[in-house]
Amino acid sequence: MNHDGCALRRTLSRLAALSLGFALVGSAGCMEQKSPDNANALHAVQAELVSAESCADDVRATAKLGPILTIDEPVEIEADVAPTTFIIDVDWDEARGYGRVDARLLPEEVASKVEHLPLPVLLPALGDILERMVVVTDEYWYAASVAFEDHTVLVQASRIGFEREGDEGREIEERIVENDFLVSRNSLIATLSFPAFGLVYTIDVECENPDTNVLCTEDDYILSLANAMSIAGGTL
Repeated sequence: MNHDGCALRRTLSRLAALSLGFALVGSAGCMEQKSPDNANALHAVQAELVSAESCADDVRATAKLGPILTIDEPVEIEADVAPTTFIIDVDWDEARGYGRVDARLLPEEVASKVEHLPLPVLLPALGDILERMVVVTDEYWYAASVAFEDHTVLVQASRIGFEREGDEGREIEERIVENDFLVSRNSLIATLSFPAFGLVYTIDVECENPDTNVLCTEDDYILSLANAMSIAGGTL
């Protein structure tokens, strides 16, 4: 038992003893007046009991809820400044020298969505990929997905960048890609990122059985998709 518990038990014992003494005096029919010293002692023990009980309450509350934090001054929490967006410049000269998808392989629905986007649209120039492709676009980005029986492929890129005002002025949050074809895995999804035309393009491969399907466990498949990337649309 902790020290507060022991102190409380001793106080209760003393109170019981004093109370018992007073009770015995009364039951014996003794007409003598209670001693002031005994009365004072009883009052002191009662006061100690109140204090000990209050202390015990604090102990129990602390054990149940944890210590109470007392703060004399307001706490100031420094929050990061929210970034703002900007449009990344595209190196169109580099894009003009890049290989293009054979128009005969590109479904009309896909071509109509990517033709006039203000960024180079790269897709794997592979017939079995393009014929199943579904494309979603917005003003400055696109995402193209293909669903197979045992895996899906997602290709995406964006011209939207983020910046904030730092200690030394404007700071750009860059997506750094150290290698031309950087492959990583997160939650068993294979991801390949590479830079082109001032942007960053990504390919994701997600498998039905990601821990056993070689399309996800090995790099060969995703690298073959990257090597087949060609421009399918986009304009100044």
